[in-house]
Amino acid sequence: MKVKLNDAQARAYIAGDQSEPAQEIERKHILHLTACLQEAAGRPGMNLAGLCKTAERYVQNHQRTENRQELALLIAARDAIKARSNAK
Repeated sequence: MKVKLNDAQARAYIAGDQSEPAQEIERKHILHLTACLQEAAGRPGMNLAGLCKTAERYVQNHQRTENRQELALLIAARDAIKARSNAK
């Protein structure tokens, strides 16, 4: 599931003027990060060690989110990448 903010939504979010609640925007953002990580991990020749570091940073940056289910998906994606990286 890919969710991406358009320019107007991103500018509104930064300005604090969004029509969508901030929690919903953050939820979509976390789902987008998760989808990107999963897609990148499936690419042949991907540097899984580097991707693992990126995934870890994403998880650290979103620890305080109220979107616990989405964070759990992000953590699961990170753990899957770690497992694949360690298997090589």
